Amino acid sequence: MPDSPEFLSSAVRRLIRGEAVAYPTETCYGLGVRADDPDAVAFLRRLKGRGDSAISLLIPGPERLEEWVAPLKEAERRLIARFWPGPLTLLFQALPDSPVAHMAQPLLGFRCSSHPVAQELAKAAGLPITSTSANESGILRAPGEAQARAFLAPHGVSVLPDPDGLCREIESTVATLADGNLRILREGAISAEEIKKTLEESR
Repeated sequence: MPDSPEFLSSAVRRLIRGEAVAYPTETCYGLGVRADDPDAVAFLRRLKGRGDSAISLLIPGPERLEEWVAPLKEAERRLIARFWPGPLTLLFQALPDSPVAHMAQPLLGFRCSSHPVAQELAKAAGLPITSTSANESGILRAPGEAQARAFLAPHGVSVLPDPDGLCREIESTVATLADGNLRILREGAISAEEIKKTLEESR
């Protein structure tokens, strides 16, 4: 994380105000707004040209998950224990009365990044943050810092640096066990085989 506490607190203040902040993860750069603010999420969609497609959330850990999603299955807990923090986005059934229920379609993805900048931002903000890629929708390349800055500079969006160069410019793997069966929706940094092996070994 940048040495200056002000760097982090400034990003958190932006998020609280409903503004966007770009941040590095161990996969690609993410674009965050506070997910419990529908107006902030609407701004994010306009910025990316995203439409109504699903957007996942960044959280510092699984501790508050059950405030937002249905009770976790044992298999979901095993994947969390094995791959979080890390490049796995898991989709869960959202609780209808949670402050992020408006994001669900009907499933809602959550990501716990191992990147120290993303971790510190999520902890300091104390609220769920969106975790969509920091580029325009339809762009296939996973964005690094240079791509995020080029896209967001004209919009005045703050971009947190990646001081240790940990961003790999790839995508996270997206999976769900919401219906009791494993579905890999996108294979990225973690292979489908590795996920299946983890579930089989835990039986």
